[in-house]
Amino acid sequence: MNKVKLYGLFSIVLLAINIVLLWMMFSRGAPSRREEEPKKFIIEKLHFDENQIRDYEKLIKGHRENITATDDKIKLLKEELYSCLKDDNTPKADSLMQELSKEKLHIEQIHYQHFNDIKKLCKPDQLANFNSLTTELAKLFAPHPRRNEKR
Repeated sequence: MNKVKLYGLFSIVLLAINIVLLWMMFSRGAPSRREEEPKKFIIEKLHFDENQIRDYEKLIKGHRENITATDDKIKLLKEELYSCLKDDNTPKADSLMQELSKEKLHIEQIHYQHFNDIKKLCKPDQLANFNSLTTELAKLFAPHPRRNEKR
């Protein structure tokens, strides 16, 4: 095989690799798109009007702030917990795990209240759609699987 054919083959392989990498980057979607999908789905499923959408967006903002604050607490507690491994401080670790459990429970309470608040936005004729939505909420807001995990 001469040099020209070798360089041509090498160029084709590099081009193919670049195409695959670009496809992988864009197929996952931007985080903002993933955040918008549940919002859009709920608005469409419940047939919200403009006023309801505006109120719903306020609920989302407050919900995200509460979740972020609680996630920050969890991160700090985890850092403190894993630093206990250096000292073999089991009593402190047990205490921190209890605090972590409380914060994770708090996150579920925040989520539950958020959906309760969404329900309060509904008009009587939208409640049947909301009740139908409740069976889909766990799937809709489940953590996204990691790249290497199977669904």
